Amino acid sequence: MEKHPPDKDGFWYCHYCGRRLVASKKHWAYLDGTAMILTVDHIWPRSGNVKLRYTDANLVPACGPDNRLKGSLDYAKFVEKHYPHLMVNIPAVYNIKHNLLMKGENKQGNTQLQTSAGFETFN
Repeated sequence: MEKHPPDKDGFWYCHYCGRRLVASKKHWAYLDGTAMILTVDHIWPRSGNVKLRYTDANLVPACGPDNRLKGSLDYAKFVEKHYPHLMVNIPAVYNIKHNLLMKGENKQGNTQLQTSAGFETFN
């Protein structure tokens, strides 16, 4: 996930709930028990199109519970039900999909998505 590096302290944050994430259980010794293991969620389900499966622009860091809860749901339906404050991302998310499918991964512009922990920029 090159487009989503950890912060300066080595943590990622769940795109949906903002929970602190670590790469492996060995890092838990340094935490206060609030962090979870990092998982990677596909904004657009990977079953929808091969181009969407392996591109960083379609991936966001997520906690396990949110990743499982979203499953293969459409991003808009998931955030509308569980994280309505992220509905501001819907136009940008559809723009990401359009650019990936129509223009190719390397021709898309920068897109910013609001997250529970701040903003993420997608190139």
